[in-house]
Amino acid sequence: MGFYRVFKYELFRILSQVSPRNIFIIIPLVTFSFLTLIYIKGVIRENPVAVMDLDHSQLSRTLSQMINQSNGTEVKLHLTSEQKIDRVFLDYPEITAIVVIPKDFDADIRKGRSKTVTIFTNSANIVIGNILKKELLTITNTFAGGVQIKKLLNKDFTYNEALALVLPIKVNTHSLYNPWYNYLFYLTPGLMTVLLQMIVFFVAARSINGDITRGNYPRIFELSGKNPLILILGKIAAITFMGMVVSILIIGIMYPIFGITVNGSYLSLFLLFFLLVLSSAALGIMISTIFSEEIMAMDIAFVYNSPAFVFSGFTFPIMGMPWYDNFYAQLIPYTHFLKGFFQVYQMDAPFRYILPSIQALLVFFFAGLIVSLVLLMIKQPKLILNTGD
Repeated sequence: MGFYRVFKYELFRILSQVSPRNIFIIIPLVTFSFLTLIYIKGVIRENPVAVMDLDHSQLSRTLSQMINQSNGTEVKLHLTSEQKIDRVFLDYPEITAIVVIPKDFDADIRKGRSKTVTIFTNSANIVIGNILKKELLTITNTFAGGVQIKKLLNKDFTYNEALALVLPIKVNTHSLYNPWYNYLFYLTPGLMTVLLQMIVFFVAARSINGDITRGNYPRIFELSGKNPLILILGKIAAITFMGMVVSILIIGIMYPIFGITVNGSYLSLFLLFFLLVLSSAALGIMISTIFSEEIMAMDIAFVYNSPAFVFSGFTFPIMGMPWYDNFYAQLIPYTHFLKGFFQVYQMDAPFRYILPSIQALLVFFFAGLIVSLVLLMIKQPKLILNTGD
């Protein structure tokens, strides 16, 4: 009964106070919608590029047309030889790449001489730079192969013979799990889940100390049957309940609306969400027990949670980080959640593959629970004395 009374009290506190209510209801609805709309296109297509054709031949125009007809690029600007390459990106900021076709391009190729097509990409934005580099290399390599095959066909080679000479080794590549390189399927789910952790953590970080500050601690202590463990578990349960409501919003509403498909087991995914929320709630309660001042607790929660997206390996592989950053990454629940999340969400991994993630999240939960319980028991006499019980 004590557990239920604390659970009901904490749930009412969250829903009745403006700040936690907005954090759990308003912020997810608004933020998740905006995040999804940002990446709704998913794949960056028809990137504007410029072509500097110094040859003005039929062959150079064919290459320019291939660039323009590609799904990933569109020729928006034709440059003259007088224009300086390093000024183009400044004068035309919408241009993402420049292709320079050299003089005598057609004539030298017909004579069997090799020619160099130079590609400049604006890699100030790494994402666009890498996409354009891959796209334009594919186009120029295809064009070069076509030129070689045509020359061999004119020498009475069959098409298969010409193809074997031009491409003696065939490479068959398959991009698994997100073959479209769609950012909607990659960034949006990650951003939603890291915000979920922060939402739960911030609300929990103001739970214990908030009751102490407002003089409500004696009441909730009585509701728990004067049992600190029941008090902590009741609060964690209520915060976890609200966190799972947000999780259902993500999995059951946002994903279907925007066509984000879960390839693996929904049961496994739901379990990972539950453990992420549970461990975040326990750690937040721990921070709330350690720091009596709500502002200080929120500052610590912010410092702890803010790097989660970066240190989790989402934007840069953990294996490439220095050892101290790698170590810090392991101290964040989201790092372990994310590994299991992608294994289920995109890779349809069997349950045994996510066991390490489950075990790590349970360690965070019990660590937060035990530290909170020990500290609360130590502080208990002083808290009761100060409140006049």
